[in-house]
Amino acid sequence: MLTRNHQLNDQQLIELDSLCSECKSLDGNIVATYKHLLGQHRPRLCNMLYYRQERLVGFLSTFFFYEDACEIAVMVRPDFRRQGIARFLINEILPLIRNEGIKNLIFSAPHDANNDWLLAEGFQYLHCEYQMRRQENNAVEIAKKSLLIRLAEVADVPALCAMDSTCFTTPQLDAPTHFQSLLYDPNYKVFIAEVDGVPIGKAHLDLQPDSARVTDIAVLPSFQGQGIGSSLLAHCINHSLAANQPNLSLNVETNNQKALKIYTRLGFVVCNAHDFWTIPIEVLRFAKH
Repeated sequence: MLTRNHQLNDQQLIELDSLCSECKSLDGNIVATYKHLLGQHRPRLCNMLYYRQERLVGFLSTFFFYEDACEIAVMVRPDFRRQGIARFLINEILPLIRNEGIKNLIFSAPHDANNDWLLAEGFQYLHCEYQMRRQENNAVEIAKKSLLIRLAEVADVPALCAMDSTCFTTPQLDAPTHFQSLLYDPNYKVFIAEVDGVPIGKAHLDLQPDSARVTDIAVLPSFQGQGIGSSLLAHCINHSLAANQPNLSLNVETNNQKALKIYTRLGFVVCNAHDFWTIPIEVLRFAKH
């Protein structure tokens, strides 16, 4: 049985946790699932859950992060693999992706899993990311004590958009609307670092009942290397602890050694690693046209 939805309910999230646990036991790592997004309502029917005898054995979700590319997370329970379930799920979601005008697909995969097969199928390797987690109850000292860090307001949206455009190679689509929705989300905090009244850095903190997540740390190039990024992260850690949430995670590319040193120093440890691969949608050999 195949179920499609905009948002996973509590029971489905529990079932997905079980699926992730079994996949990680075999593969060592799991794909990037963005669980904080799966529990939110999204405008497209982007989640698919595949059941056999009321047991979740396959899962796929799509993430429209980019203008011309769609990220796909797909998992199949180990004892149900090699039965065409992943291929079936991908072909079921392709009409939605094509309808959005997407030209390229990005798949996450457990680190170093199926590399030879992916290359043979025409996939191109992009990069590897670590998921890191901090589960300590101790607050951390903010290195740059003179730095003003405050909550962002609606008036800051243009500055936030400008920072994304400057600091990230793939800025958020429709950034003004995106930031306005974040600022009105009671579980989401956007912090701005300010010097002489001018925003020069930012960090996002997503507070959920069972965990918190830091994302989108950015510092304008002329202010980098001055401890501003680590101060923003320390502020997020302390804010999360003040909200009684010590279970904090973030993602970082494995080749970003400078960030890895900062995160490790602040108590984060690696808990998962996944690779990203891309392929043009029309090159995908097993896709139905």
